[in-house]
Amino acid sequence: MRRVIIKLGWYILTALGIQSIMGCERQWQQADAYGTPYATYEIKGTVIDAATKAPVKGVKVYRHNAIQDTTSSTLTPLLDADQSDSIMVYNGKFEFKWHFHGLNSEAKTVFIRIKDTDPDNDGFYQEQTSQIKLEQTEGPDKQIPFHQGKFEAQNIIIEIKQAKK
Repeated sequence: MRRVIIKLGWYILTALGIQSIMGCERQWQQADAYGTPYATYEIKGTVIDAATKAPVKGVKVYRHNAIQDTTSSTLTPLLDADQSDSIMVYNGKFEFKWHFHGLNSEAKTVFIRIKDTDPDNDGFYQEQTSQIKLEQTEGPDKQIPFHQGKFEAQNIIIEIKQAKK
């Protein structure tokens, strides 16, 4: 009987050990605790030619988070490629969606940078960066110090100019 109990104990300890090792590997996927702030962000817009007002094809659109200077209220974009999302625009329209959980909140202002990567398609356009303010459209009290709910900027029109030849 003692042997059975010892063997059973080893099986239980082995199973718990494997589970704890597997739990360490999955730690980064752990769900946030109840009450952790969570927000969804969305930006939709169109890139158009400033002269013709036609949608521009063959440009790359970057979304950069903003940081605020501690000595002033000036916002500057984080232009590091690791800190931004980008999409290629073939019909003039762009859309960014992202989520954020945690106590450190995302900025309510982002920068959209347009860069022409296909000058043969419809001319060569100047690179441009635009500041976009996100509005809270869903969520609890808007006065809380971190973001919760949904923040969006819809129907953004960004006009870009062709580079002088």
